[in-house]
Parts: sequence; C-alpha cells; structure tokens
Amino acid sequence: MIKNAYTKKKIDFSKYVNIETGETLDSEVPGISSINAQSNQLQIVSSEEYMIVDKKAMDYIRTYFNRTEMARIGELQGMVHGCFNIVYKDLDNKIPHSKETLMEEFDYTRNKFALFMKKLYQKSVIYYISGYKDGREVTHIMLNPFIARKQKTFHTECVSMFQDLSKQKIKIG
Repeated sequence: MIKNAYTKKKIDFSKYVNIETGETLDSEVPGISSINAQSNQLQIVSSEEYMIVDKKAMDYIRTYFNRTEMARIGELQGMVHGCFNIVYKDLDNKIPHSKETLMEEFDYTRNKFALFMKKLYQKSVIYYISGYKDGREVTHIMLNPFIARKQKTFHTECVSMFQDLSKQKIKIG
C-alpha cells in the first residue's frame, strides 16, 4: 500500500490572522508550532507484514549463536505479533506456537530443540509467559521486542521482561 507522505513545516503563526475574528492563529491555537504539508517527493510504502529489526541487537546476539541458529531467530522474527511479541504458528487465525509446534517447525529433535530454546532464554532472546485459557494452563513464547517487532507499542510488562540487547557490549575474541 502506498500513501502520501507529509513533512512538518515550522511556521510563525503570529503572522497569520483569522479574517473572520481578526485574531492571530497563534492566539486561537496556543502552543502550535508547525503544520503537516504534503510532500511531493516522498511516499509511504506500508505493509502489515513488515518488521523492525535492531541491527545492534542482532550484532550482539550473533556473537553467541551460529549461522543456523541465527536463521532460526530470523524465522522467529517473522512469526511475532501483538503487544507481548508472542510467537505465532498462524498469524491470520492468531494461533500461538507451543514448544511442540515450534520444534516441528524448526525440524529439531527434542534434545536439540531444548538446548536451543534454553540458549535463547539465557541470552534474553525469548521469554515464556504462562496463564490459563479455557481452564487449562498455556505457555506462550515471547520474542524480545528490542531485537525485532512488527509494531511500536508494547505492554509495559512485556518490555520489563527483556534486556535491551542493542545496548550490550559485544565480546570480541
């Protein structure tokens, strides 16, 4: 989807007068400092499927994970949705991944999957959140929103569960 882009223009609103009242625009709308003007040179290309990936966070975790594991993390990034950055099996029908379905998705043995998930958890890439739905306990896998996300707004509880990995020092050697 392509939309028109707008840029902010600073204007001295004390120079503009309402012809009906004789008041300046600055006095009618106190605190105003700019307007949005349509840009002729910029357009917004948007999609519900775009994600934001933090390069510094990825550089940091790349020091702990091999290429295959990084590819799996890339797959996780495309599966997230919502204010808790939960990993979903089916984004259209909002069906979250369980450990079993994710293990199947990655085509890992139980032991290899357990080691990978433990490593993700220890390096603050994922977190588990549990609760009850329809009388049974469910556990959801959350991806660190400081690594990748599909939206800008997150629940405070979600953000408090993770480290901002983009601010971590990369170990050399």
